[in-house]
Amino acid sequence: MRRHIAFAISILFVSAATAASDALHVPPELAPWREWVLHYERAASCPIYSNATGVAPHERACALGGPLAVQVDAQGARFSQSLRVFGRTTVHLPGDASQWPQGVTLNGRPAKVIARGDSPGIELEPGTYALAGRFSWQRRPETLEIPDWIGLIELTLDGRAVPRPERNDEGLWLGRRASAGAAEEKDAIELQVYRRVEDGVPVIVTTQLQFAVSGRAREESFPHALLAGFVPLNVASELPGRFDAEGRLVLQVRPGNWDVTVRARARTPAVEFTVPIATGI
Repeated sequence: MRRHIAFAISILFVSAATAASDALHVPPELAPWREWVLHYERAASCPIYSNATGVAPHERACALGGPLAVQVDAQGARFSQSLRVFGRTTVHLPGDASQWPQGVTLNGRPAKVIARGDSPGIELEPGTYALAGRFSWQRRPETLEIPDWIGLIELTLDGRAVPRPERNDEGLWLGRRASAGAAEEKDAIELQVYRRVEDGVPVIVTTQLQFAVSGRAREESFPHALLAGFVPLNVASELPGRFDAEGRLVLQVRPGNWDVTVRARARTPAVEFTVPIATGI
């Protein structure tokens, strides 16, 4: 069963949202209470998820991660990842109750791993982190549990890079498939784009992107997911991703068929607009 993952419009809006929050007028007599009021609002500064399937309304995304690097051998595995955290949150780590991460560090310092059900996690404050840890085993397991929020994996198995790590609902495959010697698929994306225009004030354009991806798991950039003069309102996606500062849609793609829907509004009253003619979108 394919899992649906929604992602927040993070890079583009988070700085503006934070600035707006900081600029909010607070009466002088209430200013000393600001931190107290926000103490339990752990996600107040985090980007908001879209209303995608499986995501509660107004749920927030408090952490974004880079590719997860995993080096595996007969004795164990090491993992590392860069993280950007927007609000106090618990980040789920690779592993489960049977394979618990050890020696976890943040920016080179020991970190405390806590249990969230059968999943290991770590509590983080806003900031940028370099996460690392390891696993030890006497016999290599067939799979390693990877949290849904992690999109890209860079796997090294017995000193050899695995260009197309296999991952399913059971986790990341740590062995070699019988098809390993078969010809490798080239990196390619087949894309169909559908747009719906809602004529109003402001004009709303909903863009649906249907991807067929082959080849490696990788990061791809799509500069025309937004029409010129439009800003995103929400995004529903089966792939982790973000909008960058230039308004490009950046997705962590992997082989399979995927849907992404972007809903955007015009910055100003629109008399006319142009659909870009370009490769991709």
